Amino acid sequence: MITKDEQKRRVFLSEAPNDHGVLRWASNILFSLYKNSSGHKERIKYGHEFKKYVDEAIQQLPGDFELYHMRGRFRFEVASISLIKRGVASVLFGTPPTATY
Repeated sequence: MITKDEQKRRVFLSEAPNDHGVLRWASNILFSLYKNSSGHKERIKYGHEFKKYVDEAIQQLPGDFELYHMRGRFRFEVASISLIKRGVASVLFGTPPTATY
Protein backbone atom coordinates (compact mmCIF):
# COMPACT_ATOMS: atom_id res chain seq x y z
CA MET A 1 0.00 0.00 0.00
CA ILE A 2 1.37 3.40 -0.99
CA THR A 3 0.92 6.09 1.64
CA LYS A 4 0.33 9.79 1.01
CA ASP A 5 3.89 10.54 2.15
CA GLU A 6 5.30 8.09 -0.36
CA GLN A 7 3.15 9.58 -3.14
CA LYS A 8 4.37 13.10 -2.30
CA ARG A 9 7.98 11.94 -2.26
CA ARG A 10 7.63 10.35 -5.69
CA VAL A 11 6.02 13.50 -7.15
CA PHE A 12 8.71 15.81 -5.74
CA LEU A 13 11.55 13.54 -6.84
CA SER A 14 10.16 13.27 -10.36
CA GLU A 15 9.87 17.07 -10.65
CA ALA A 16 13.28 17.97 -9.20
CA PRO A 17 15.43 14.89 -8.58
CA ASN A 18 18.65 16.84 -7.84
CA ASP A 19 17.22 19.69 -5.75
CA HIS A 20 18.81 19.67 -2.29
CA GLY A 21 15.52 20.65 -0.62
CA VAL A 22 13.69 17.78 -2.29
CA LEU A 23 16.44 15.34 -1.31
CA ARG A 24 16.30 16.63 2.26
CA TRP A 25 12.54 16.15 2.55
CA ALA A 26 12.65 12.81 0.73
CA SER A 27 15.14 11.73 3.39
CA ASN A 28 12.78 12.92 6.13
CA ILE A 29 9.82 11.08 4.64
CA LEU A 30 11.80 7.89 4.05
CA PHE A 31 13.16 7.93 7.60
CA SER A 32 9.61 8.27 8.88
CA LEU A 33 8.43 5.44 6.63
CA TYR A 34 11.40 3.32 7.76
CA LYS A 35 10.65 3.92 11.46
CA ASN A 36 6.91 3.25 11.11
CA SER A 37 7.07 0.21 8.81
CA SER A 38 5.90 -2.99 10.40
CA GLY A 39 7.20 -5.41 7.77
CA HIS A 40 10.86 -6.37 7.60
CA LYS A 41 10.90 -6.30 3.80
CA GLU A 42 9.52 -2.72 3.77
CA ARG A 43 12.03 -1.59 6.41
CA ILE A 44 14.91 -2.97 4.34
CA LYS A 45 13.59 -1.27 1.19
CA TYR A 46 13.04 2.08 2.90
CA GLY A 47 16.39 1.80 4.68
CA HIS A 48 18.32 1.45 1.43
CA GLU A 49 16.35 4.30 -0.18
CA PHE A 50 16.84 6.54 2.86
CA LYS A 51 20.59 5.96 2.87
CA LYS A 52 20.80 6.82 -0.83
CA TYR A 53 18.88 10.09 -0.51
CA VAL A 54 20.43 11.25 2.74
CA ASP A 55 23.94 10.68 1.35
CA GLU A 56 23.05 12.67 -1.80
CA ALA A 57 21.55 15.47 0.30
CA ILE A 58 24.66 15.61 2.52
CA GLN A 59 26.86 15.92 -0.57
CA GLN A 60 24.81 18.92 -1.71
CA LEU A 61 24.32 20.44 1.77
CA PRO A 62 27.40 19.51 3.83
CA GLY A 63 26.51 22.09 6.51
CA ASP A 64 23.02 20.75 7.24
CA PHE A 65 23.41 19.10 10.63
CA GLU A 66 19.86 17.72 10.64
CA LEU A 67 20.87 15.40 7.79
CA TYR A 68 23.88 14.16 9.77
CA HIS A 69 21.62 13.63 12.78
CA MET A 70 19.14 11.57 10.74
CA ARG A 71 21.94 9.50 9.23
CA GLY A 72 23.43 8.94 12.68
CA ARG A 73 20.12 7.78 14.14
CA PHE A 74 19.63 5.46 11.18
CA ARG A 75 23.13 4.01 11.48
CA PHE A 76 22.68 3.48 15.22
CA GLU A 77 19.45 1.54 14.64
CA VAL A 78 21.00 -0.54 11.87
CA ALA A 79 24.14 -1.24 13.92
CA SER A 80 22.06 -2.44 16.86
CA ILE A 81 20.41 -5.23 14.81
CA SER A 82 21.70 -8.53 16.16
CA LEU A 83 23.75 -10.81 13.95
CA ILE A 84 21.04 -13.48 14.10
CA LYS A 85 18.29 -11.07 13.00
CA ARG A 86 20.54 -9.71 10.25
CA GLY A 87 21.21 -13.25 8.97
CA VAL A 88 17.54 -14.22 9.00
CA ALA A 89 16.54 -10.96 7.29
CA SER A 90 19.13 -11.40 4.55
CA VAL A 91 17.93 -14.93 3.81
CA LEU A 92 14.21 -14.09 3.83
CA PHE A 93 13.96 -10.47 2.67
CA GLY A 94 17.21 -9.31 1.13
CA THR A 95 20.36 -7.77 2.51
CA PRO A 96 19.62 -5.18 5.21
CA PRO A 97 21.60 -1.93 5.30
CA THR A 98 24.90 -2.11 7.18
CA ALA A 99 26.47 0.14 9.81
CA THR A 100 28.80 -0.16 12.80
CA TYR A 101 29.12 1.73 16.08
